[in-house]
Amino acid sequence: MDVMNGTGSKAAFEKLSKERPSQKKEIQKKFIRPKEAAVMYSVSRETVVKWAADAGALLPIDGCKLIDPVVLDKYLENWRVPGKVYY
Repeated sequence: MDVMNGTGSKAAFEKLSKERPSQKKEIQKKFIRPKEAAVMYSVSRETVVKWAADAGALLPIDGCKLIDPVVLDKYLENWRVPGKVYY
C-alpha cells in the first residue's frame, strides 16, 4: 500500500502525519458561517450578520449566508480608537 498516492489506509496516513508534523497543512477557511463568526467574535449571530453586511463581507449564496472573515476583521479594526484602553 502506498500512502502518498492515496491507496493506503487511513491509519497509515495518520501514522505518517504524526511522524512528520511539519508536513501537515493547516486549512484556513476562506468563508465562514454566521454561527462560527458569532463564536469567534463572542456576539450574537444577528449582530455578526449586521456587521458583515455593513462591511461588505456578507455573501448570500442560495439562501445560505457566508461571511468573509478577512474583510470583517479589517472593518472591525477601523472602529478601534488608538491609545484607548478597553475593559
